[in-house]
Amino acid sequence: MKPTRTIWAVESYRAGETSQILGLAEGLNRALGWNVISKCLDYNRLAGSAALCWSVSLSGISFQSRQILTPPWPDLLIVAGARNEPIARWIKRQSGGLTRVAFLGRTWAPTSRFDLLVTTPQYRVVAADNVLENSTTLHRIHPDRLAQARADWQTSFAKRPSPRTVVLIGGDSGPYALRANTVQKLAATLHERAAQDAGSILVTTSSRTHHDAVHALGRAMPDAWCYCWRANDPDNPYFGLLAWADHIVVTSDSIAMISEALAVGVPVSLFDLAEHADATLKTRAYQWLMRLGPRRLTRDIGVAHERLIQTGAITRLGNAWDAQSSSDNSALARTITRIEALFQDE
Repeated sequence: MKPTRTIWAVESYRAGETSQILGLAEGLNRALGWNVISKCLDYNRLAGSAALCWSVSLSGISFQSRQILTPPWPDLLIVAGARNEPIARWIKRQSGGLTRVAFLGRTWAPTSRFDLLVTTPQYRVVAADNVLENSTTLHRIHPDRLAQARADWQTSFAKRPSPRTVVLIGGDSGPYALRANTVQKLAATLHERAAQDAGSILVTTSSRTHHDAVHALGRAMPDAWCYCWRANDPDNPYFGLLAWADHIVVTSDSIAMISEALAVGVPVSLFDLAEHADATLKTRAYQWLMRLGPRRLTRDIGVAHERLIQTGAITRLGNAWDAQSSSDNSALARTITRIEALFQDE
């Protein structure tokens, strides 16, 4: 009989990373029965500098947070984000090297400092034995969650004309700025298609959506059902929207949103901000940094887009909407296999 192991899922200071962390932890629980303990930390002003110095310490978190990081140490630690690098190495040292560390995304310290790095193409991480590159990120979308969300949101969405096009709007990210002009371009394309299909449009913003884009939604999409993201909202309809979608349109700034959309099992179209986004001084500076600066300082999400388009997983908005539906959960399965291998010698 395989042993039941304990996971510490250290929630990140960014919502997208926390979703990936919990998605992996929950997947391990479903597949292997491992116990999951979630840890939420409070960071201080030293958190960033501790990461840049490759330190092995708890200097970046509050005294109260340090009190919840005590033995017995976990078999597996799942973390993401630069602020958590020193903490992850500290826990591994305290465990005498017995705790395995699975880090999601990319690291400032050399990848050799971690047992497994789970990443995606936009980070352009150099291949290594302890690096697993998936085409999509990990997430919390699975059939049971979608079935429950479909039941929970039936009253809100069942009477909306089908086909229901669900639109996931992100925000400013690296070389992209998503503002009012971009929302208007997106709306024009969506309205033309919805008129042909006699369907409905359901829209949600995200935590990164700029207020200019949020304010433009009402004017640009007056007939659409819209939800404007609010922090810690228990009535956030995100999972309900995914569960009732016949087709999903997602802005190209977030590989996490793209990955969640692909897990639903309906056609997914990409609204490419490389072609439609507004330009700002910040986005221009980032584009120059991508061309001239060290690769570790930027990410190129276009690399991830091209891989998904080439495999037929997604199409660009404006192409045929009847692309083949596919539910892509291969990233989770591959990651679970690699994590099991970390313990094969025990």
